[in-house]
Amino acid sequence: MGYRSYGAIWLSEAAMSRLESQTYEHNYLGIKTEVKLSNDLDNWGGRTETDCFGVKGWVYEFSYWKWYEGYPDVDAWTAFFNECEDEGIAFDFIRFGENEDDTETWSGLYFTVTRSWDAYPDECPSMMEHWTFGVEEE
Repeated sequence: MGYRSYGAIWLSEAAMSRLESQTYEHNYLGIKTEVKLSNDLDNWGGRTETDCFGVKGWVYEFSYWKWYEGYPDVDAWTAFFNECEDEGIAFDFIRFGENEDDTETWSGLYFTVTRSWDAYPDECPSMMEHWTFGVEEE
């Protein structure tokens, strides 16, 4: 866990209204800090989305986030996610760290993790055009 992460957060209407009213206090290195999670959302910018069931929510994408336990904002988001889970409030979170095995998800209601690969794009010639299997050229 750590380094710089990227990912997204999806918040239902109930999660959004809870988040807007929440301020988390954090004691970091002996310094009391107040963390307002809606400030992070303001910095990321988001978009409203309605899924195929008509559920309205907001998606916020983030990148280059230092995701370390003990950082005020990380601890505040973790507390918020735990509260939402405890109260049955719909949200989702997905985070990818720099290492391939550093993936974190919460709830799985909105996001899915997909690993895929692709061959050369159509506009690039394939090396297979010049390759002959099992035949040695003389």
